[in-house]
Amino acid sequence: MSDAPVKPTFDYLRRQRHMLVDMHVPDFEAGFLKNLDPARMAELYVKAGVDSVMFYCNSMTGLALWPTNAGRAHPNLAGRDIVAESVAELHQRGLAACAYYSVNFNNEAYNEHAGWRIVNANPAGPWGENSRSGVCCPSNREFHAHAAVQVEELVRGYDVDALFLDMMFWPDVCLCPSCGARLADEEGIELPETIDFFSPDFTRFLAARERWLAEELRTIKATARKHRDIPVFANCSMLTASWVVGVNQDFLAECDVIGGDVIVGLPLFVPGAAAAAPAVFQYMHTATGYTTAAAQTTTADELLAEAMVATAFGGQFMAIDAVKPDGSVQAETFDVYAEVFDRMRPYEAYLGGAPLADVAVYWSLQAQVDFDLNGKPVAGSPPFMAPTPHGRSALGAVEALRSAHHPVGAIPRAELSRHDRYPVIVLPNVLRMDDEEIAAFRAYVERGGRLYASGYTSLVSTDGTKHDDFALADVFGCHFEDKEPGASYIRPVTPEAAAAIAPGELVGHGTGNVLKRAMWALTLRVTADEEVTTVATHTRRYGDGRPTKTSGWAAIFSDPPYEDTDRPVVVRNRYGAGEVVYSACDIESTIPLIRGSERLFVHLVRTLLDRPGAVEADTHPDVWVVAFDEPEERRRRISLLHRRHDEPPLPVPPFTLRLTAPEGARFTSLRRLPDGEAIPFTVEDDGRMAATVEDLHVFQMLAAEYE
Repeated sequence: MSDAPVKPTFDYLRRQRHMLVDMHVPDFEAGFLKNLDPARMAELYVKAGVDSVMFYCNSMTGLALWPTNAGRAHPNLAGRDIVAESVAELHQRGLAACAYYSVNFNNEAYNEHAGWRIVNANPAGPWGENSRSGVCCPSNREFHAHAAVQVEELVRGYDVDALFLDMMFWPDVCLCPSCGARLADEEGIELPETIDFFSPDFTRFLAARERWLAEELRTIKATARKHRDIPVFANCSMLTASWVVGVNQDFLAECDVIGGDVIVGLPLFVPGAAAAAPAVFQYMHTATGYTTAAAQTTTADELLAEAMVATAFGGQFMAIDAVKPDGSVQAETFDVYAEVFDRMRPYEAYLGGAPLADVAVYWSLQAQVDFDLNGKPVAGSPPFMAPTPHGRSALGAVEALRSAHHPVGAIPRAELSRHDRYPVIVLPNVLRMDDEEIAAFRAYVERGGRLYASGYTSLVSTDGTKHDDFALADVFGCHFEDKEPGASYIRPVTPEAAAAIAPGELVGHGTGNVLKRAMWALTLRVTADEEVTTVATHTRRYGDGRPTKTSGWAAIFSDPPYEDTDRPVVVRNRYGAGEVVYSACDIESTIPLIRGSERLFVHLVRTLLDRPGAVEADTHPDVWVVAFDEPEERRRRISLLHRRHDEPPLPVPPFTLRLTAPEGARFTSLRRLPDGEAIPFTVEDDGRMAATVEDLHVFQMLAAEYE
């Protein structure tokens, strides 16, 4: 008998229409899961029109849905093997079967093995003492081995086509004995009591947590792949979460699919995941209120708007339903899924190609920290989903560019070697950078790249070293002095920048209405080199001190501008063959809260682009424009998504779409897909195609052929 891993029955990676039915049901009552019927579920999946199903093998309860020899099977199943039944019923109907396994969130393991438990730095937090979920620590190798044994039972004993590993992250800083022992053994340091991102010891602690989590995933994946040659992937929705979760680039590199649910940073996650070749991108979205109540069902129009996000970016879509406590589902809702998947199906033949992006926003998991936490106790760590300065800036930058209809990519650190394919790159307040990143961006500009950078970018290293000046100071054309106290105003001083925010004269940064204030906004004090162009200067607000009822303010609901200074805030510099705009304010972090920030940011990026974009559209900001180049078919494919939740969706007024052909090529036709209907177009003086788009309700796909 060959020791080679068994090939899966179905190619999971080539399936587009996915479904998961959530099943975190305990055993407290005898009636729980009594009506669970894999055959009936398989019939409903066929009715819905899916081609792949993710099915539960365990849940966050830790109770197995197969007769496991490691742990405990769900007692209400009375010995039934739900995994075997599910795989057989799905394969019989031609559906790929992806096994769901919850890893660190495992009540059964938590209750049975006190030494495996996470010890929360914040025991009163959402995943602490009052949580329904028992969390086991990713640093604990005994727990790793237990999870690996259960996964081995699954992949050896059942003909699954993929394995999904859920709940692999830290929901809090863990202070358990396992973390302490490993930290002492591997790093020679103790568990920290205080947060300090400028401390080498604290940053080594952060790096160790990330290493342990990636090791846990690597161990479980290797166990599975010994027996079955299937895609293995973890829930990647923590991509936009803070440093607390411990997810790093090595963790992502282990995933054969980049996907996740409960995605808070959707504008950043989707283009970033879609560009994460060679992994497949999967967008999961709730079709019922599985985080509230299973009976709360999304309408077809709402769900279609989410499903077409995946189609627009060339990815898979997964609808998430949920069982009732007795294991049954609301069968009528599968009519809704059928309508949505039926409208997705015609576009599947046209997915592929290389994503087109004029601008790429850099997002770094190493930078998902917050210097304002320095000096605070570890017990005061923020919730794992708390926004970070870099995360806010990256999300704001992508949202602003998407709203302005610039095809935009969100690129991770793994893309350092591919920077030259983007005319402009945005470094949005990248709080920590290593030497390799610094060298890559310096070389990118030197070769002719255009860069926008803001805030602390290149001031602090990933080892905790805070430099006296930006590591990229010569590239930026300015030098760090200090942090400005409080909020600021930005006054554009070039005519073009002033026109971009007209009729306003200034942009408030952290100075909004006191009832709607963005006080996280950052302004640094910098000095500029003589040869640079100052684009905007700093204006102090009135009352930088703590106001009282009788003094310290000039207007009761706002902090008006008070004193103009000549201190530069935004500068423009030439370096090598390239050009850089640096902003001492992270103006993109307040988007869309402050519209002046959005207009100024988009203007600055457009001046760097300095040429027509690959795709342009003069339409409503809610219309997403996504483009791919397919050189083998000699065409550019454009997806237009109206991502609103009107009931029914309101049509978008006709608008003009402009396309730029590849260098040396010219457009010969424009067709609507999938019906192939020809769309009239003209060729403008600059060689771009111009066409009027009509009848856009939710989604259209166009193909522009060239020769």
